[in-house]
Amino acid sequence: MKKSILLIGMVVLFAACGAKQDSKTKNSGMASKSIAYEVLVQDSYGGADSPEHRVITNAQELRKVYGIINRTRKPGIEVPEIDFSANTVVAIFMGERSSGGNHIEIEKVEEHEDGIEVKTRNIKPGTGEMTTMAITHPFIFVKLPVSGKEVTVK
Repeated sequence: MKKSILLIGMVVLFAACGAKQDSKTKNSGMASKSIAYEVLVQDSYGGADSPEHRVITNAQELRKVYGIINRTRKPGIEVPEIDFSANTVVAIFMGERSSGGNHIEIEKVEEHEDGIEVKTRNIKPGTGEMTTMAITHPFIFVKLPVSGKEVTVK
């Protein structure tokens, strides 16, 4: 008798778990699709003074944003040749920081029904962690395939 009750309980538990998973799938609408990306350049020195991001869609904008990161570099980082008919570049700036140990990581890039989402994480030094005592301006530039959808950075 105890085995029958245990068996029935297990069947109900598995059925409930499966039903809950199905309802999540139906409510989410279009599933997100992971997008391949390439990091073009990343550094702690030379970025913009305030946090911002720019979606770059032509060579002129790309030269302008490379001008920002090259303002203190001699010689500067070479501007890459990008086929903007097939690619977009996203420049992400963390803004001014009062010490080293800060940088930006790309967690994932996903395509949703309403746009492309670039999910980032700002990495900061831990409490008590030794860092350089320097003003830094972390940044990262990533190349994505053109989708025709709005690109957001979070």
